[in-house]
Amino acid sequence: ALTIAGHVRAFLHHRLPEAMALHARALAANPNLAMAWALSAITCLYLGDIAEAERRLARYKQLSPLHPHAFLYDVGFVIAALLNGNFAAAVIAGRAASELHAGFAAACKPYLAALGHLAEAGDAAAADEAARVGARLRAIEPDFSVVHFVANTPFSRAEHVALYARGLRAAGIGEPAG
Repeated sequence: ALTIAGHVRAFLHHRLPEAMALHARALAANPNLAMAWALSAITCLYLGDIAEAERRLARYKQLSPLHPHAFLYDVGFVIAALLNGNFAAAVIAGRAASELHAGFAAACKPYLAALGHLAEAGDAAAADEAARVGARLRAIEPDFSVVHFVANTPFSRAEHVALYARGLRAAGIGEPAG
């Protein structure tokens, strides 16, 4: 309950210090709870602490390599690679996360942003893949736009928001009409 409350505080309310405090309490209560490691890692990504996020993601995978909610938690690997500028690794992780749950929009978004960066660099295969992933995202979340992402993102670092948004634009995610 503590770590779920932490994730809600982080993702929905953008109250990152409160979220980290809740995750810390969850991990103190049960240091073997894979979900707490994974969701606290995502909060670390929102805070811009990629190294700590990667450490926590590794711990989650060590504790539960076949977790039934890996489709949600493994998005952290995609985001970490994206924010580190390792777009090829983000694409590999994005494919894997998307294969776990093809209808989960949160897995498509950083995966698509990484594909956009590769396509922008001239990778034709990435451009083709971005078209397919973008079509899947539009089917799941038809109103998603870069403006929506920027307005609702929990990421606290402007450079991370800009990197993510630039990748989405390069992948063909447009702005809302009107």
